[in-house]
Amino acid sequence: MFEYLRIEESGEGLTYYSTRHDERPTAFSLRNTEPERVEFQRAFPDFPSLVAYWRDGEELCSRVEGLFRGRTRILEWKLQRRAPSGEALIPPTSSQSPA
Repeated sequence: MFEYLRIEESGEGLTYYSTRHDERPTAFSLRNTEPERVEFQRAFPDFPSLVAYWRDGEELCSRVEGLFRGRTRILEWKLQRRAPSGEALIPPTSSQSPA
């Protein structure tokens, strides 16, 4: 299974598309931008309804949230650049991510 992600610009602004395996794309409209953060949201509260990316130093952080079985579900990741050998280019940090 795989997921294909893309951001497209149109007359309505930026739209984030998520396509899982053989499904139709799910569109998320631009909700908020800051110098180091971007958020996309879709009209339905189903999971995920919000997708966010932000920089934390050299790390790229990602968050998805929405309703899953009647409860709010939040997943976050911190991504680091890696050398071709697989070693981290920067040491891991223990900073807190924004809520």
